[in-house]
Amino acid sequence: DYFLGGQMELKVDCAERAVRKIAESFELSTLEAALGIIRLANANMQAALERVSIERGYDPREFALVASGGAGALHGATLARDLHMRKVIVPRAPGQFSAWGMLMTNLRHDFIRTRLMSCNVSTLAEIAAAFSELEEEARGTFRRESFPLERVWVERFLDLRYKGQEHTVRTPVHEDVLKNRNQFDHLIEKFHELHEQAYSFRQDDPVEIVNFHVVGWGKVDKPAFKPLKEEGRSLDQAF
Repeated sequence: DYFLGGQMELKVDCAERAVRKIAESFELSTLEAALGIIRLANANMQAALERVSIERGYDPREFALVASGGAGALHGATLARDLHMRKVIVPRAPGQFSAWGMLMTNLRHDFIRTRLMSCNVSTLAEIAAAFSELEEEARGTFRRESFPLERVWVERFLDLRYKGQEHTVRTPVHEDVLKNRNQFDHLIEKFHELHEQAYSFRQDDPVEIVNFHVVGWGKVDKPAFKPLKEEGRSLDQAF
């Protein structure tokens, strides 16, 4: 009764007929087949969550799960249980969460240049020059879009790897590293930390650069939101 403010009606009989065709193929009841569909959807969602957490060296148990999307709350509790997460956050209007995110995000342009070279203090001048070129390209893009440059900033990354390795680790590069040779060791140590986080080990091998990556950001005005007052209602009242 609530779809599109009551303008759209769910046709349960049509849904049952569609699922019944699947159920008969597997000698299941309609309800069992419907539950199986949800379980498959949950399995795909869980795999996606693991790709952005466990496979990147993060423990999902240390985070809360945000169940956005119109049906997010339907899957949130099961996903949190299977990933051993202790908290699920359901936004006030989960179906509008992605649209809200678009209103809150800044403009972004990515600039990547592949250049295989050693990453050590002796190549610092070359590294700084390569970043300078990409940063100017980023600002030029915002300039052509008539975006005020005083609202633009950049982030720098290097895709690093141990020499002879195939996979890279994206490592942030702070401006201090490019200006102060004494800070360069911090960049290498950060790479070691991120590599160990992702792959559970670090090596003493030389480090090399594969890609230079500059992210150009343009700050946009955000809509103002008023915080909601906390309410206490029973589960029966909520429904």
